[in-house]
Amino acid sequence: MRRLLLIVLLAAVVGGSTGADAGPRLTLDDDGPPAEPKLCQRAVGSRSVNVDGTPRPEALCGSTRRDTFRAVGGGDIVWGYEGDDEIGARNGKPDEIIGGPGDDAGRFDPCDSLVGVERPKRAGGCPGVAARSLLDVEPAPFSNPVAECWRDADGTRVLNVLLEPEVRALDATAAVDWQTVAWRPSVMKKVDGEWALWEHGYWLWDRVYDKQVKAFPGNYWRSFGDDRRSFQWFELSEPGEYAMALSVHWYATAHAPARDEVAWARDHYGPPALLDFSACVFPE
Repeated sequence: MRRLLLIVLLAAVVGGSTGADAGPRLTLDDDGPPAEPKLCQRAVGSRSVNVDGTPRPEALCGSTRRDTFRAVGGGDIVWGYEGDDEIGARNGKPDEIIGGPGDDAGRFDPCDSLVGVERPKRAGGCPGVAARSLLDVEPAPFSNPVAECWRDADGTRVLNVLLEPEVRALDATAAVDWQTVAWRPSVMKKVDGEWALWEHGYWLWDRVYDKQVKAFPGNYWRSFGDDRRSFQWFELSEPGEYAMALSVHWYATAHAPARDEVAWARDHYGPPALLDFSACVFPE
């Protein structure tokens, strides 16, 4: 029964609002995320590597020697590190290529971002990438998450991130822009009629392109430090009225300053949710 309810609710939120929606005043006491993580946490080592990508976006990391790379699904970050590397990324989709020291060469699409590649060969096209239009540029391109609340059989109160936010890079240039982004959920509790911070979640990060790229598989939100895909939920120790909020951070690039936004979750679903979906109420 709960699975059927979730299917209905997910169908209802497709096409929902994006960005910082109007709502009660929101203060999160936010110190900001950790320092920007490296695209590759560690170089592979001192032996040459042959790295093939997969259909999903990912980081392809090189060594201190001559390496070969093949970016497949688009949205990949290739870091050659050192050595005279050979990089194949002609897949009709945008990839970010950082050659590093050495004499690097490869085959690329017109929409690929290249840094430190000495002998690039561009050809083909990128049918899923639109020309930049200033009319379409958003100051803060993200969608608000959706929360879910329920009570387990043992009485545990749960507030879960049902749909994660989608965050894109800031559109700062005519080319496809890439940027590291991060987000963190927070739980707010209503105390004496006012919303107050109850608990912070933890920061997650991703490396993404801007909205010139029309198709977007969603963010691959990973934890700082171990680079693992991560999900979040909260167990609430007290009854009361709760709502989810979020902080979003865009790390500074050569073309865009750092940016921060806070917002409420788009909706709250589940048996304890209010009829207007603005929060969840757990009675005694």
